[in-house]
Amino acid sequence: MNPSPATAYGDAAPPEVGAAPGFVVAIRERAARSPAEPSTAPESLGLPGAPVWSALPGLRVYGAWRPGQVRSAAYRNVRMVVLGQCLVSDDGLARDLRDMVEHEGIRGDGVEGRVDRGLDRPGAYVCIVATHGGVSIRSDLAGQYPVFVSRAGGWAVAASHAHLLARLHGREPDATTAAARIACAHVPPLWAHRSSFHDVERVPGGAVLRLRPGLPPAVQGTDSPFGTDPLVRGARTLRDALTEAVAARRAAGAVASDFSGGLDSTTLAFLAARSGDGTVTGVTYHHPAAPAGDLAHARRFAGLDDRLRHIVVEGRHDTLPFDRDADPERRTHTPATWWTDDEPVPGMLARRRSLLRLAAVGAVDCHLTGEGGDAVLGAPPAYLAHIASRGHARTLARHCLAQARRHDTSAAALAAQALRTAGTSAAEALLRLAVALRSGTIAEGPASWIDGVTWWPPAGEAVSWLTPAARGALADRAERAASEDKRHLDGGGPAVYLATAVELRHSADAQRHLRELGHRHGVDVHAPFLDDRVVRACLAVAPQERVDPAGGKPLLAAALRGTVSSTVLGRRTKGDYTREEYLGVRRAEPWLRGLWADSALADSGVVEPAAVLRSLARFTAGVAVPLGAFRQLVATEVWLRARREERS
Repeated sequence: MNPSPATAYGDAAPPEVGAAPGFVVAIRERAARSPAEPSTAPESLGLPGAPVWSALPGLRVYGAWRPGQVRSAAYRNVRMVVLGQCLVSDDGLARDLRDMVEHEGIRGDGVEGRVDRGLDRPGAYVCIVATHGGVSIRSDLAGQYPVFVSRAGGWAVAASHAHLLARLHGREPDATTAAARIACAHVPPLWAHRSSFHDVERVPGGAVLRLRPGLPPAVQGTDSPFGTDPLVRGARTLRDALTEAVAARRAAGAVASDFSGGLDSTTLAFLAARSGDGTVTGVTYHHPAAPAGDLAHARRFAGLDDRLRHIVVEGRHDTLPFDRDADPERRTHTPATWWTDDEPVPGMLARRRSLLRLAAVGAVDCHLTGEGGDAVLGAPPAYLAHIASRGHARTLARHCLAQARRHDTSAAALAAQALRTAGTSAAEALLRLAVALRSGTIAEGPASWIDGVTWWPPAGEAVSWLTPAARGALADRAERAASEDKRHLDGGGPAVYLATAVELRHSADAQRHLRELGHRHGVDVHAPFLDDRVVRACLAVAPQERVDPAGGKPLLAAALRGTVSSTVLGRRTKGDYTREEYLGVRRAEPWLRGLWADSALADSGVVEPAAVLRSLARFTAGVAVPLGAFRQLVATEVWLRARREERS
């Protein structure tokens, strides 16, 4: 990680320094059936980038990788390539490969063995093990460095970016997956293993994709990260994993960190400050017109350690969410600065705000963010059903009473919902969802905390945006998943595990966007809470042990007690940035209304513009709407327009 040039953020964004980097692997899975199909040489496919290994010309890396983020090692006839933020020495990487070959069954003439168990180092990265017999590819557990795969013309091709495969194989955007990610973001069977393009699949985080000549692609799952460890044991493991994750980054050079005043990023800044010499710059974002309640905490916490240099960056009208980041006279609704996103994510709509924060510090080797902390340090509402399923009546009663007080609901209703969910299988719940989607009987209105104490909570108002055809397609997909994948669904663990996995995936997607955005502007963004070691340390702890109904994060507090100030770890409140969303949508209302006059989503048969406009009117009036779904809706519309303009 070499220092990047200092950047300053004024009226213009920092200069772009290169497209998002990645890898691509092509393996011939069958002989050509006609002269029109590409030859047996990977070069015939028009793959981007440069070969990594002469013996396997179909393995390439592309884009402007940062120094030290393309690493390789060789042992016998096996080559390992590690891409991303792998914080280990070259000697350590070579030892890891040797151990994989000698102890995990990987052979030079094939790709057998447990690649998923062979590399366990701080950081987030994708690991590619290549032999003369094929390739095994493993993404990080969270999925920050995803792996996509597509098959066409006798070739299986895997890559870091879905849009690359879509261009290679002529794939079109998948309207049903777009609908699922908008209205059923917490129903992963409808979208999690799909990309935003037809027939471009996404490999689950932590799983291994195997590509071998003459055979179709195969996916090998990884060991479940979920466990039932007590808090004390998990705290020790987390302390070791998190302190090592931050120390390894600090050892690589100058570090800056988000410093919101919340638990996650603030804790990382304190760990970085104690991990090396010199100061660590902590950056707090604050919008004067929409205070989130974090600034006072950040200023107080910054005074607790003189190794912290605190910077406050203030938002402006043009850093609000939904700002077009474009000339208002521009005819298109799709700013070119959004075109490079691989898939639609809400972070696209707050790009200037993100750059304001990242560019405030200047030349550093990496910028730490607390992304992922909420996903791994706590537990979603469905944890109550997990308690109920284990027959812990007193624990269930205690948590229901405390959560009822916190969320202004009924403890009895929470307990009843937990018991219903505990007594329903994943497949049964998915079939019920299919019925509700097809009939349109999902309740609208704002979602409450109790709605999360279930298997598959859809966003009711967002479902109302969908056309009957889109709802029917989602229902069909739900029914197929419930029947064809029943064994997998019902064997995937309780609802809380699947809900946690969804939150982890959303965090990984958000961090991927932020990391690639930072890369384009010379900032290396790291999220230690999404490191494999940290994720496993947290999720090994029983869900109810990770929750304090009164607020706070007991696992983090127990892990870092005596290392980070108790003043920081004792914060029980959380900043609320929704006011910025409302200010942003009011400012952008004319543009947002214009989107639905010639909507790409409507043209694809996904949404009814009139229904969307009703929700937009409610949003601008200050009425509660499903914010996450609305952000995904707008991001998808913008993304589809970009695809449309690319083809025109």
